[in-house]
Amino acid sequence: MSKKAKKQANNSPVQQKLQKPTPVTIETTSTAVTQADFNVKKDTLLATLKADVKELEDQKQRIENDIDKLRQSAEKENLNLKEIINKIEPLNKQLQESKGLLSEAESKRKDEEEKALKILDSARLQADQIIENAKIKADSVLDEELKKLNEDRESIRNKSKELDKRKLDLDSQEDNLEISREVLENDRKTLENRKQLYNSASPDVVESLEVQLNDTQLRYDAIKTKYAEQSEKINKIELILDNIKTETGFDVKSIADEFDRLKNRNAELEHIIEKYPDEKRLHILEEAEIKYEDLEKNYDKLDRDNTRYKEQLKADKYSQRELEIVRREIEATNTLNEHLLKELESHKTALESRTGDTCPALTKVDSEVETSEFKQGIANRWKREKLSSLEEIVTHVRDFAGSRRNEERLFYTADDIRSFLAGMAVSRLLILQGMSGTGKSSLPRIFSEAISGFNHLIPVESSWRDRNELLGYYNDFNKKFNAKTFTIELYRSGRDRCKDIPTFIVFDEMNLARMEYYFSDFLAILQEPNPEDWLIELVSSDMRTLPSSIPIDISSLMQKNSRGIYSIWERIEKSRNGDTKASTSDEERSNLANYLEKQNLLTGAKGLIDGRKIKITENVWFIGTSNKDESTFEITDKVYDRAQVLSLNSKGLDERNYNDVRQKSISSENLLVLFDNAKKDFSEKKVTEELKKLDDLLVEHFDVSFGNRILRQSLDFVAVFTEAGGTIENALDYQISTKILRKVITSDNKDGMEYLKLFAEQSNYQKMNTIITKRIKDLR
Repeated sequence: MSKKAKKQANNSPVQQKLQKPTPVTIETTSTAVTQADFNVKKDTLLATLKADVKELEDQKQRIENDIDKLRQSAEKENLNLKEIINKIEPLNKQLQESKGLLSEAESKRKDEEEKALKILDSARLQADQIIENAKIKADSVLDEELKKLNEDRESIRNKSKELDKRKLDLDSQEDNLEISREVLENDRKTLENRKQLYNSASPDVVESLEVQLNDTQLRYDAIKTKYAEQSEKINKIELILDNIKTETGFDVKSIADEFDRLKNRNAELEHIIEKYPDEKRLHILEEAEIKYEDLEKNYDKLDRDNTRYKEQLKADKYSQRELEIVRREIEATNTLNEHLLKELESHKTALESRTGDTCPALTKVDSEVETSEFKQGIANRWKREKLSSLEEIVTHVRDFAGSRRNEERLFYTADDIRSFLAGMAVSRLLILQGMSGTGKSSLPRIFSEAISGFNHLIPVESSWRDRNELLGYYNDFNKKFNAKTFTIELYRSGRDRCKDIPTFIVFDEMNLARMEYYFSDFLAILQEPNPEDWLIELVSSDMRTLPSSIPIDISSLMQKNSRGIYSIWERIEKSRNGDTKASTSDEERSNLANYLEKQNLLTGAKGLIDGRKIKITENVWFIGTSNKDESTFEITDKVYDRAQVLSLNSKGLDERNYNDVRQKSISSENLLVLFDNAKKDFSEKKVTEELKKLDDLLVEHFDVSFGNRILRQSLDFVAVFTEAGGTIENALDYQISTKILRKVITSDNKDGMEYLKLFAEQSNYQKMNTIITKRIKDLR
C-alpha cells in the first residue's frame, strides 16, 4: 500500500468512534403525569429528534464530501497508473532491445572465445615444438662442449705431467750446477794456490801449470755456458708457470681440482640450457605471447561488455519488478478505497458524538470528592487537635513515628524532621538521598499522617523520557485524555475540599529516569513567584464538550434572553437528529460553549483552567527519593539548584522516650503562615556574614561561587530550622554540606580542602568537617 493511501486510511472518519442517536422509548415518557406534561415532553423529544436528524444529515453531507474526495483520489491514482503504464512501455521496449544486444554480444563473445582457444592451442603446439627442438640442440651443444672440456682436461693433464717432469729435470740440473759451481770454486782456489806456487816455482813448472790452467779454464767456461743455458730454460719454465697461474688463478696442483669443479658446473649449465631455447625459437615464442595478450585483451573487453549487459538486464528486471509492485499497490489502494466507500455508506447514520466526556478520570475525581464518605473523611481531619507552631510539629511528628506499633515504628532525629520542615519552606521540590533502609520513602508518609495530610507514591520507571509519561496523553482515536495517577492526584489536591490539606506527591527512585526530562515543565513553572501562574498545560485545546441536553429551565431562560445562542443550540440538536441542513460554525459553537460554561453545564473536568490546564496549588509538595547505583542517573545541577536536598545517611536510633500521640492537623495555609513568620522574624546578618566568608573562600581557592538562589534558600532554611527548635550552626552545617559543598567536593585541590576543613572546625560544622576530612584522605 502506498504511503498516500495509508495516510488517507488513517485519516478516514470510519476509524472514529461512532454513536447512534438516542431513541425515543416508553421509559423516556414514563415520568409524564398529566397530558400537558406529556405534550411538553413529547415536543422536547421531537425537537431533540429533529436536531439529531439535522445533525445526521449534516454528517451525511460531510460523508458524501469525503466519498467525493476519495473518488477523486481514486481517479488521480488511476491517472497515475496510466502514466506509469505509459512509462513502462518504452522501458519494456528498451528491455527487449537490451535483451537482443545482450544475445548478440553473447554470440560474439562465444565466437571470439572459440577463436582465442584455437589460437591458444596453436601457440601451445608451436611452443612445445620449439622447446623440443631447443632441447635437442642444447643436448648437441652440450655434448660438443663436454667433448671439448674433456680434451682440454686431458691436454691440461699432459701439460701438467710434462711440467712436473721438466721441474724435476730443472731441480736435477740445479743440483748439478750447484755441484759444478762448488767444483769450479775448488779449482779456482787450486789455481790461486798454483799461481802462488808458479810465482815462486821454475819456468817449466810454470808453463806446465799454465797449460793445465788453460785446460781447466776452458772446462770452466764450458760448464758456465751450460749453466747459463740451463738457468735460461728454468726462467722460461718459471715464466710459463707464472703465466698459467695468472691466467687460471690456480697453481699446477689445483688445476685438476678446478677441472673437476668445471665439470660439475658444466652439468649445472646443461640443466639451465634445457630451459632456454635458441634466439629463433625465442622470437617465435615472443610473437605467440603478443598474440596471446591481444586475445586476452579482447576477451577481457568482451567479458566487461557481457557483465555490463547482464547488469543492465538485471536493472531492467528490477525496474519491471518495481513497476509490478506499484501496479499491485495501486490495485490494493483502489480495493481499499472501494472498501472505505462501502464502510462509509454503512456507517453514515452512526457518526461520532462530541458530547461524551473527554477526560473521564478527572471527572470521576469531581464525583468522588462530592460523595458523603469523602466529605466525612475531610471533616474528621479538621476535628483533630490543631498544631500551632513549627517546634510543636517537629516534636509531634517524631513522637508519632516512634510511638507506633513495633512493626510500624520509625526513628528520626529532631534535626532530620527540622530539615524536612525547613526544606518545605525553601522549595516545592525536596530530594531525599542516602543509604537504603534509612527511611527516605517513609519520612513523607509518616509526616503526612502525623499532620493529617495526603501522601501519594508515584513509582518512577526507567523508560520515562518526557512529560507524557508523568501526566498522560490525548488519544486522537477515541478523543479521550488518558490521565496518569500523578495527574489524577495533582488534580484531586486542587479541588476545593482538598486544597487546604498538605499533600505530598512522592517520586519513588526519582533518578531511575532523568528528572529534567519528565519533570521539566514543573521545574520551570515552580520558579514563578506568583502561585497563580503555576499552571501546566495538559493539551492544547479545551477538553470540555457540549452537553447532550440542557435542563428545561435553562433552555427556557436561553430562549427568552439569548435568542441567538438558543438558535445555535437548536441547530446542533437538529444536526444530532439527522438534519443535514442544520450546520454551525466553530465560532457559533464557541459562543454557545462560553454561555454554557457560565451556567456550569459543559461536560468535562470542572477543576481544569480553560478546560486544558491543571493548577499546582499551594498545598502540594513534590518529594523525590534518590539512590546511587548502576541503574540510576546522576542528578544534574539544574535539579539540585531548584530543590532542597536532605541526606539521611544513618538509621535513627530508638531513644525510648516517645510520647504516645494521635494524629493532629494543620492546614497548608496555616503552615505557610508559620513559614512566613519565621522568615520575617529571623535576623539574617550573622548567617549572611558566615555565608560571605564561605563564598570568598570558594572563590579564592576553587574559583567557584554560589548564586543568589542558594543564598536565599539558605537564609530561609536557617530561619525555619531555628524557629523549629534547632541551632544556627546545625542549620548552616546541614545546608552547606548538602547544597554548597557538592559544587567543589570532587575537586583535587588539596590546599583548598585544607582551608575548608579549617573553616568547618572554626565554625563547629561537624557534617561539613566529616565530608572534607574524607575527601582529603582520598586525595592522599
